[in-house]
Amino acid sequence: AALPRMPPVRSLPRLLLWQLAAGGTLPPFDEKDLTPMHRIGHMQVLPLLSGAQRSMLGIFDHLDRARYEPHVVLGGEGPLTDELRRRDIDYHVVPNLVRQVHPFRDALAFRNLRRLFDRCRFDLVHTHSSKPGFLGRIAARQSGVPRIVHHVRGFAFHEFSSLPARFTYSRLERWAGRHCDRVIFVNQEERNWATQHRIMTCEKCLRMYDGKDVAAFSRDRHRTRRDRIRAELGADADESLILVAGRIDRQKQSLILHAIAQQLERRCAGRRWRI
Repeated sequence: AALPRMPPVRSLPRLLLWQLAAGGTLPPFDEKDLTPMHRIGHMQVLPLLSGAQRSMLGIFDHLDRARYEPHVVLGGEGPLTDELRRRDIDYHVVPNLVRQVHPFRDALAFRNLRRLFDRCRFDLVHTHSSKPGFLGRIAARQSGVPRIVHHVRGFAFHEFSSLPARFTYSRLERWAGRHCDRVIFVNQEERNWATQHRIMTCEKCLRMYDGKDVAAFSRDRHRTRRDRIRAELGADADESLILVAGRIDRQKQSLILHAIAQQLERRCAGRRWRI
């Protein structure tokens, strides 16, 4: 009788165990069956299903699960962990990992990350956003993780931040940049800004857009639905409707919609519009 195919194995001991279970004979296998499983740890802070988290899930959609074992490290339970359970992806909740700067809790989270990385022995750690990027990169480097990648989703400071904030955060970002192998930017402007201000070296920086099927948003493709929704909202043909999509959060600056409306009123006098 034909022997069953051997599933992918991570090490020689597992291969020997399979041989014993098969009665001392080795089942046929290809060379790719001996390819080690690479364990990758993605790190988030919020257990939400917003932009950074959905981008990470998009990476998982194109990951060869026969070669790569994804894990997610994050600060709590929520919609993201529900989705990870649905996809059968392991996740690890790190106590005290919060978005806000909190020296005491940040120190505890860093200690927990070190212990987690020592235990899981990831082949690669991929951090997303500022707080996971700072704590995660340094903890991963100190734990001896071979490869570390950081995904910039915007910096914690900008040209409108106070001078002390820009000074402090830029130097922390520069320090964390020394503890990773690559930094991925989702737009060219932030990559240029980071290299021009010597926060990161050009050799480490990559620009990688989040891939979207723009045809899915074609006006012609959804003209019937668009016309129906405009009719339900009572919008006339000459009226402009502006949709603002995002969670109601101070970080998303929802409260500036009033200021935007005032500017539209001045600049688009005589034109009908709604936000």
